[in-house]
Amino acid sequence: MLDQERAELMQIIRELSYEQREVTVTLASGRKSNFYFDGKQTTLHPRGSVLVA
Repeated sequence: MLDQERAELMQIIRELSYEQREVTVTLASGRKSNFYFDGKQTTLHPRGSVLVA
């Protein structure tokens, strides 16, 4: 992966998949977190799916 492609993928992840919340999210492990990462949003993006593959 080229540096330009990596930067493009990171931008898509920041815009679509990473979310920081004031309210904590309860994880499957039972621990609490103040951020959430939903990779599905990136993989469903047309360019994101190409960069992830």
